Amino acid sequence: MQEPHFGLPELGLTIKNVEWNKSTGEIKVIFQNYEKKNITINEISVNGSLEKNANIPMVLMPNQIAEIILTKTYPIMPKRLLIEYQTDNLQGGHEHIFIDFEMLRVYWNQSTGKINILVTNIGQHPEVNFKEIYINQTLDNKAVITKQNFNPSKDQIYEISLSKTYLHKPKQMQIKIVTNDGHFFELNSPFFDGNIIINSIKWFEDTGEIKFLVYIGTASFIEKEQDIKFDKIYINGTLDENFGINRIYSETYEITLSKTYQKRPSEITVKVQTDYGAYHETYDNNLTW
Repeated sequence: MQEPHFGLPELGLTIKNVEWNKSTGEIKVIFQNYEKKNITINEISVNGSLEKNANIPMVLMPNQIAEIILTKTYPIMPKRLLIEYQTDNLQGGHEHIFIDFEMLRVYWNQSTGKINILVTNIGQHPEVNFKEIYINQTLDNKAVITKQNFNPSKDQIYEISLSKTYLHKPKQMQIKIVTNDGHFFELNSPFFDGNIIINSIKWFEDTGEIKFLVYIGTASFIEKEQDIKFDKIYINGTLDENFGINRIYSETYEITLSKTYQKRPSEITVKVQTDYGAYHETYDNNLTW
């Protein structure tokens, strides 16, 4: 994963990283002064509470890197910490994510009835130790978790293969991930996927058709067992059962609605749902080409 860079380096001070020590529970905040003059860190707060480290105030010379160990220890690695700082003329900070999960795909294999779930740890901590997987509040103690490597991506992506078989594709599924450090994460499908973008909704005067583009940024690596499919397309809340689809680039799809319009609609709302449970909805009131 890329090294995080927080704060406003153009103003002189940056939080280069936040590290948790598993043995001691200590949190180390690493600052760097990019200014050409000394900068004094007068205050640090963590999750809104003032830090009382004896080394604060701390003076950093130009280009100096300094480590501040927080007074509070964390026997269990925190999910995230909001670290803010105050200098003579600057306030800054960032919420550091140690561990958190997003769901990329829930795939139901019609032939086998098996379900595979693809999740990614969006945090900065390189080690994830899974303990239990719950599906709809029921423990799946035979679920298999495999770390996936999708070059050139360095993200921590895991495929969870469930042990249960499903005769029919579930309409919704709740996944609870429990880690050995005591944290748990609940993910739901269908889910909003920030990697799905609907754009370029256009009405074509010569044919009366409405077409739009769907970009799926994760398409290049979530297509493991089969190509991405679109389960449902809604237009102004109404299901379009006969839409057309054309893949024009590796991660971009062109959707053609089945209904034609003699006159350009003044506005339209489009909702797309994929076969793996992700969805996105957008509104447009300018359909001219």
